[in-house]
Amino acid sequence: MVAMNILKQIWQAIWQNKYLALLLVIVAVAAGGWYYFNREVEAPEAPAERVVKVALLSGDLSNLTIKASGRVKSEQEAALSAQIAGVVQGVYTQVGSQVPSGAILLELNNVDQAAATAAAQANVRTAELAVERARHSSFNTGLEAYPVFSGNINTDQDITKPTVSGNYASAEMGEYQIKLYRSHSPTGYSFRYSGLETGASSALVGVATPLGTRGLYIEFAEGFPFNSYLEWVVPVPNIRSASFSTTDGVNLNLDTALSSLAASQSALDSALSALAKTQIRAPFTGSIVALDVKAGEYVTPGRNLIFLINSSRTKQVSVFLNSQNVSRVRVGNQALIEGEFAGTVTTVAEGINNLNGQVEVIIALATPAPNLLIGEFVQVDIQTTVVSPAIAGRLVLPLPAVKAKTTGQVVYVIKDNRAVETPVETGSIIGEMIEIVAGLSGDEQIAAVARGLTDGVKVEPLD
Repeated sequence: MVAMNILKQIWQAIWQNKYLALLLVIVAVAAGGWYYFNREVEAPEAPAERVVKVALLSGDLSNLTIKASGRVKSEQEAALSAQIAGVVQGVYTQVGSQVPSGAILLELNNVDQAAATAAAQANVRTAELAVERARHSSFNTGLEAYPVFSGNINTDQDITKPTVSGNYASAEMGEYQIKLYRSHSPTGYSFRYSGLETGASSALVGVATPLGTRGLYIEFAEGFPFNSYLEWVVPVPNIRSASFSTTDGVNLNLDTALSSLAASQSALDSALSALAKTQIRAPFTGSIVALDVKAGEYVTPGRNLIFLINSSRTKQVSVFLNSQNVSRVRVGNQALIEGEFAGTVTTVAEGINNLNGQVEVIIALATPAPNLLIGEFVQVDIQTTVVSPAIAGRLVLPLPAVKAKTTGQVVYVIKDNRAVETPVETGSIIGEMIEIVAGLSGDEQIAAVARGLTDGVKVEPLD
């Protein structure tokens, strides 16, 4: 309260003295003006300087190396997923297991598909039996022997013929060719047969002798061979019979049975296909390196459940490069992985990967490299130019490093993180390289690609 009273008294005294109040106002204005004109004026922010990222060339310019990070992969590998949605009935493998090609690795609940397959298999077996019966009927209807004279078959029904009997138990069509010859048999003759089967037996009268091993028998007539021929043929089925195509509709029955069998087999194929879609099988012999599923889970198509590699095949390294670097890489370029394992560029993708905007390069390792694990990331050095006798001892640059201007050709030497436009004199073009005759010593750091650079622009080396 005392302080407030003192301040109040001072203010009243100043207000009563107008000259003193005016003096205070003048002093305040002067002080404000002095501060305004003498304060430190902040300079406006300068616009951000453009920075260009560049790949650098240095040292021996005839032997250029790109450093990158890559992922080790198998030459043959597969991420496996289910073809249809369903509940996992069983997982029959584990990480680290070696599996043969075709092995069932996982199975969905397939009670319905299995039942349909069993029914289709039963229908096929029924159809097969029907075909066997129809074929048996067709093959055994009207079998008889026909005489052969001077290579010609005689179908004259008045000739006394051997009797053919039994049931032919084979699906093979053809003929038995029979030739009689003298022997020590009771009748003085035996016969050889060829065609459907090959063998020999005694030619007997009144006794049915086996003709081969498929269920047929042959019995010769009394008084042969004086009233008979020495060569005979037995066609199976008897296609030489005039009634073959109409006899009891045997051929029609066989055709019908065969059609029914084809339909049943088609139904079985469909059932087996539906059953196969409930299973994941190994597409090749290999090793399981990842397993992301358990029995009882509900899975859908497209979800990777099992990762399989062929550990016996050559390992590869997958590297993704930007467009500047990949323009210098060619199939056949040599590479070094982790500074130890040699490799060769086998593939350079023709397009940009949509996921990362870069181009994939595949390097095949020259040795098994057991210390490199599938899936791990490794350091890769790619030698982008193979030194040939034509290049050795000459200063060369890749063609993209040289820019043609109206005043001549230039390259960009990198000094203190800035591109310095440097005129050069060029010579021969050797493959993807161009000889530098003058303007460089060979010890400079050069931008690998001149496109997009200007003199003095700030640059940042690519990783």
